[in-house]
Amino acid sequence: MVPPPHALGRGAPPPAIFPPPGYSTQSREISDADDTAAWLEETLTGLGLERVHLIGHSYGAVVALQHAARVPGRVASVAVYDPPRALAPLKPGFVLGAIAAFASGSEKLQRRWLANLLGETGAAPDQAEAELRLSLEAMRGFRIRLPQPQHMTDEELRSIAAPALVLLGGADRVMDSRRAETRARDLIPDVRTEIVPGAAHGIPVTPFTTRVTEFLHDVEQARTA
Repeated sequence: MVPPPHALGRGAPPPAIFPPPGYSTQSREISDADDTAAWLEETLTGLGLERVHLIGHSYGAVVALQHAARVPGRVASVAVYDPPRALAPLKPGFVLGAIAAFASGSEKLQRRWLANLLGETGAAPDQAEAELRLSLEAMRGFRIRLPQPQHMTDEELRSIAAPALVLLGGADRVMDSRRAETRARDLIPDVRTEIVPGAAHGIPVTPFTTRVTEFLHDVEQARTA
């Protein structure tokens, strides 16, 4: 759920470090948003965290919003970038492109599709290349067993009581950013929204770092005022 370290930058609070893979035992299937929220709540309880700022990107952004809507007790704020389906439907071109790229079996086509999906993030070239390779390997060889991102209802979005920051990409290929922004503004009670010009689905490092750090600072300032 936490964005990569290079996207957080200086001034941002340190994220909670989850144990390495394999250090937890799954006792039952995670089949829907309620299960996901229950899992995250159990994890936060186990870490002894009484008050948290949830920060998420892509699937993690959906999980963060769902958790804030369902189990708000310890959520101090929620900041997300490009949560697919939560605020607006997936674009047909994104779905068809993904199917075509990975059904082709062509590494060149898959690489081009993913690079276009992520866009220019501002990360250092070696970091961007490493993340691209990792994402490609994961898409080819990892079979996800978590529920697909789901559309959040109007009631769910209205129930997010914590301050929220919703950042979206102006060149997003996954969903209609303006439609998503309008829905967030209309329904989430205490929300800031911004569409980052030229950004795609990959986290735009500098705008993300700046906006999230400012947002967290303001949330903490309001709490102590």
